[in-house]
Amino acid sequence: MIIHLAAITAVETANRDFASANSEPLNGRVYAKLRAELMNGTFEPGEIVSIRGLAERLGTSTMPVREALNRLIADRALEARANRTIAVPLITRTGYRAVCEVRQALEGLAADATKQE
Repeated sequence: MIIHLAAITAVETANRDFASANSEPLNGRVYAKLRAELMNGTFEPGEIVSIRGLAERLGTSTMPVREALNRLIADRALEARANRTIAVPLITRTGYRAVCEVRQALEGLAADATKQE
């Protein structure tokens, strides 16, 4: 698995922001941390996530974790299943192709932008 610098930077930023006592509410910091971990591949596709388990791991109560997970479900980064579990979505071939196309387009734009500087 290739870990991209942007994903590592996102996780480092989320860890720093989560640990700091800044003005952002706790549920926002939990959201940023979990979002960064999802982007970094900390969670496997299809993995079931537990509100209580995440709260224990993050050292928070369940409420900020629940609110963060609801935001991630709304962002379609996680999915709520019929049996009231929350899981990391599996990616389809079509979804994978779409991600690759967007990535290629963005990398092309980034290369063009660096040439202009």
